Amino acid sequence: MGGTKMRKKNHTKKNVHNSKKNVQGKINKVTSSNTNNQTTEVAVYDALFAKQQVARHFGTCVVCHKQDFFLKSCSRCKEAKCCLKCLGDHRIKDEQRLVCVRNVLFANARECIPLELKEHYFNNGFAEISSHLYSVPKREVFHLMGHSRSVVLVQVLEFNIVPLEPPDLLATNIVQLKVQDNDGLQAAIHIHPNVFAMLFFGQGSWLSDLETQLPPGTFILLTGIFWNYRVNGASIDVADYEQQMHVVPETAKICKSITSKDCEVLNRVNYRLSRRQMT
Repeated sequence: MGGTKMRKKNHTKKNVHNSKKNVQGKINKVTSSNTNNQTTEVAVYDALFAKQQVARHFGTCVVCHKQDFFLKSCSRCKEAKCCLKCLGDHRIKDEQRLVCVRNVLFANARECIPLELKEHYFNNGFAEISSHLYSVPKREVFHLMGHSRSVVLVQVLEFNIVPLEPPDLLATNIVQLKVQDNDGLQAAIHIHPNVFAMLFFGQGSWLSDLETQLPPGTFILLTGIFWNYRVNGASIDVADYEQQMHVVPETAKICKSITSKDCEVLNRVNYRLSRRQMT
């Protein structure tokens, strides 16, 4: 009888222990589910983060101009975005290769701008260094604001000396630059002579100095400029080139990543453009 009572006691102890285990397990499950529910309730919608993700993954294909998510960036220039269908065309076609070359050149030019010059611009109230000609304001807007807050980075394509109309008492010629921005948009810039340079050095000296400073391929920074709309089209006038224009140094360093194949593509595109203009 005593043995059976001991066995019953041990059996009841085991049952109590097992029941305690089950209850503790249920409690752990409930607490874990509660904690999981708490984490999902704490997660809130962040509008700024969502906007950054959309800006990062949404864009326009440079080839077919369709807007889509998850576009592939060019492995060379890191700026041009293409859909998967047009990625091969961006690497092969001449016009698309020029887009890539321009992006690389302007990125290198921005890196070569001296830090002292950047500090000078920002200390004088300029808000940005833009690589686009659409940052240049109209004449009316410029005079209404009092100044332009953008420094514009462009590349010189052609250097020409054209007659000044109407001619001045001191100068009869001005410098006309053909420039382009990062988007390939081209414009004419008229550089007028400095009066002091004309008085002390003559007309030929400042023209030759500018010709040596501004060969084709040079990158320049322009400040205090606006569009002038004339009968023959829009252009930009530079009255004081020593104050309004700065040449970006180290042109060889800017063009270091340009290959001979890029030059061949550039020559082919320029030849086709010249043929279109002739016809």
